[in-house]
Amino acid sequence: TPLVADYTRKSIAEFVKQYPNVGLMVCLGEALQGTANQLEWCTNVILPGVLDGMRAAGLKEQPPVVIRTHAMDANAIIPTGVGIYSNLFTETKYNGESLTTYDPRGKGQATHLAMSKLSPHLVNIHILSNLEPFRYGDQQFIKKSVQASRDRLGASGIHLYPLSYWNWPNSPDIADPPLLQWQRDWIWFEAWARYAWNPDVPEKEDRAYWISRLAEFYGNTNAAGKILNAYNNAGEVAPRLIRRFGITEGNRQTLSLGMTLDQLVNPMKYGAIEDLWLSQAPPGERLDEFVKKEWNHEPHVGETPESIIREVLAYSSNAVAAVESAAPLVTKNRDEFERLRNDVYCIQAMSRFYAAKVAAARDVLTYDYSKKIADMERSATELNLSFGYYQQLVALTEKTYCFANSMQTSQRKIPVSGGVGGKGTNYLWSQLVPLYKKELEDFRAKVAQLKNTGAVVAANDANIKPWPSASFKLISANAEIYTVKVGAKVFSDQDFAILGLAPELNGLTGIRFSHEDARQGRYEPIEFEVSEPVQVLVGYFKSEQSVWLQVPKLEFAAQADERGGVESVIQNAAVIERLPGVDVHAFRYSAGRQKLEFIGKGSFVVLGVVPQTAKIEKRDAHLGGSQQ
Repeated sequence: TPLVADYTRKSIAEFVKQYPNVGLMVCLGEALQGTANQLEWCTNVILPGVLDGMRAAGLKEQPPVVIRTHAMDANAIIPTGVGIYSNLFTETKYNGESLTTYDPRGKGQATHLAMSKLSPHLVNIHILSNLEPFRYGDQQFIKKSVQASRDRLGASGIHLYPLSYWNWPNSPDIADPPLLQWQRDWIWFEAWARYAWNPDVPEKEDRAYWISRLAEFYGNTNAAGKILNAYNNAGEVAPRLIRRFGITEGNRQTLSLGMTLDQLVNPMKYGAIEDLWLSQAPPGERLDEFVKKEWNHEPHVGETPESIIREVLAYSSNAVAAVESAAPLVTKNRDEFERLRNDVYCIQAMSRFYAAKVAAARDVLTYDYSKKIADMERSATELNLSFGYYQQLVALTEKTYCFANSMQTSQRKIPVSGGVGGKGTNYLWSQLVPLYKKELEDFRAKVAQLKNTGAVVAANDANIKPWPSASFKLISANAEIYTVKVGAKVFSDQDFAILGLAPELNGLTGIRFSHEDARQGRYEPIEFEVSEPVQVLVGYFKSEQSVWLQVPKLEFAAQADERGGVESVIQNAAVIERLPGVDVHAFRYSAGRQKLEFIGKGSFVVLGVVPQTAKIEKRDAHLGGSQQ
């Protein structure tokens, strides 16, 4: 609002007046939605506020202002900003919210390079989701990343995050008193700082430096060389695993907690971010692409799942061998060495877990082509192996770590939600043992069905009952209620009728409104009132065309999951005449008067309102739609 803008501008001016040499770091994205709004606030609120403060303080030199390019169209905003304010810096995440590669490319690289041509540019080493919670001291990887920041991204500076950002200043280790991160992770901070100053230190000189620093810490030069080898080998594992098999480089995923078989087989179902392997990884193949090429006897290109697994197993084994050979030689800081030693074994167990689980997923994908029971039987064997390695990881961490990830909220989605009811959960390896145990049991049962009947018995829609309906009062005049059933029209101004429907939705009370208004971005939030907590069932159309509302990505809109709704509860839930397929998402609302508001623009459907107490089982109803 104009009032908020005026207040913010004056607040910034007062800050600059009182602290004239501090500067500002600005993130226009996420909370401030839409390029027009972001441009308005950048050029008419934030930067003018700094200039107002300069005049009030009598400053002649502009304090630095850094604008992060996160969740915004930087090319539409930064050029205008540079025209208003000359001492402007830009900042973009290096590998997103993980450390994945020193060969950044694609759209991510293009953003960095475009910004570097407009103003001094910084890279942000951000969050490090795939490294948590273990120590990281791979100075070779860090050195190459700083060189890439300069040579491939055009950066002239670094903004570095700690390894356990949300738990600063304490480390995630179980220790009394708690370990401080700048002490535990001294090599992490020192390596980035050293190479930010000079990324071109000759290799022989560089290795001698790190051996001297580690010898100073651990008391023995021979031990130091072996520990450096352990750091440099162990540090290659997590970047390779996340970039080739992960769902996201964002903090939505905790790599060390593993992934489910379905997440490896069907990553797009879980909102996989293509930029992970198209920008934040060298050229290569995802698992489904690799299996397809194998089946068709086609040549492979770049990194493959097979080569990555081979490499991480070798790197982690080399790290174990190096740390073990150092063990008898360490004479100082023995407790910290034992923690590092345990981390190396954790990374090896994690590598073996992923190796076995990727093999299981590969066999499942191969079965889709071969239809041979032997592929599924082999997959069950590999899945059992992965569960055993995961139990090893549990044993290694149960007495050494307070948590696997420092951000324990529902924004964590992979492998499972990190928060329920506003409280953190699923942040310890032991908490996921039941999940992986049940996964193994269920998969074995499916394989047994295949062997006995030749097919897996799917859920019989005839036995699925409709979800209970919640009563509500529709307040908005621009919408109307309707009964969700085959033949019903889903919009107030169009004849698009339901042709097929998941039985869970049959008979619920939906809300329809103008499709034309919604597709043109003129949707007015629907107001309604409920006497109990409910879930509103919203149908997102499975099309990337701009006329359809898109499911927000937590990587760019952290607030998107405040009511849930980011993940679907029924995939392919309805067939609507001449429209794309529909996935149903459930949004939580408390009792009282509410507004149905969304991030983004475009059309959608409302297919019912149910109590929050309703038992909702996620599934795929396998009802397709037209391609629009």
